[in-house]
Amino acid sequence: MATSEDGFNFIKEQNPVLEASEPGAWDSTGVADPYVVIRDGQLHLYYLGLNGQSTQRLGVATSSDGKNWIRNIANPIIDVGASGTFDENGTGEPSIAYSAPFYYLLYTGRDAQENRNIGYAISYDGVNFKKVSTEGLLSADQRGDWAAHVICDTTILPRGDGLFDVWFGGGNKPEPAENLNGQVGYLRLDLSQNRDMSEFVADADWSSILVESTDVLFGSFGIQDTPDGGMAWAGEHAQITLIPDERHRDGSLVVKGWVPARTITEGTGEGGPSVITLVVGGREVASQQHSEDESFSIAVPWHELEDLYRLTGTIELEIRASKSFVPAQIGDSADERVLAMRISSIRFE
Repeated sequence: MATSEDGFNFIKEQNPVLEASEPGAWDSTGVADPYVVIRDGQLHLYYLGLNGQSTQRLGVATSSDGKNWIRNIANPIIDVGASGTFDENGTGEPSIAYSAPFYYLLYTGRDAQENRNIGYAISYDGVNFKKVSTEGLLSADQRGDWAAHVICDTTILPRGDGLFDVWFGGGNKPEPAENLNGQVGYLRLDLSQNRDMSEFVADADWSSILVESTDVLFGSFGIQDTPDGGMAWAGEHAQITLIPDERHRDGSLVVKGWVPARTITEGTGEGGPSVITLVVGGREVASQQHSEDESFSIAVPWHELEDLYRLTGTIELEIRASKSFVPAQIGDSADERVLAMRISSIRFE
């Protein structure tokens, strides 16, 4: 830390203000990439932590004076991604901005080949974050040759209405090092949702919404211009983050859809019913069994969700199916997708 009265002449603190943590911790061998914001009258430091296996994750610490920092017990707040994702090899270089009702966190993700891209996550409280991007924000045709392999080190400033100015570093060599022929770029980022994040309805006019249906209902297949009559196909596992408000708390969370239970049984030879299970915050809250090709509707009263909602301010819903099939493998069609169910709506009623 260094301080200045004029922005030009700085005085360094004699000692580090945040050091590596105890052995075995997620940030036991190094801390770096600080990004500080003021929130609720306190300083909030978002930073990279490095463990003994050289895994990079993100955490947050708070301070009232900039010298004495307290790490949050929720750390790390952003973990590495699943195998095959753009951030499977590490996350770092955070930057954050608030635009009601969310905190938007940008970070650098490293893939298995050391290509880097920008990811983002949202949070109501600045601590409990939900990753939104799984492929990185900039596609290959948006990067340019000068940033073909590296997009990193963002600074983000909100413009309002979900729009942000973002400056970033770029490079043309896929390696975690300096001397990448780096340059600085700028982009205008539109993270506005333009949708009610308390629900998912397959037959909504998705052509007028700035996000794709698959950005909302993870694990599903696109429903834009779908021939499926307002249904979104999904595999054995789909998930969605719902953000309910006061008007939803007198009703129930209702998931509606259709399951080809008999088709799956006859096509795969796998006996027993198809079980559709709802899981919220890791806890199973409801399930139904089906032996026929039929519609389903599963309801969970609000009082069974309330304590889970209080933990994060969101409803983290998973929809799991016990069986699935590949139409092409059973001669039903040429469709090579792994299918388990179709979802028509997820909403509070």
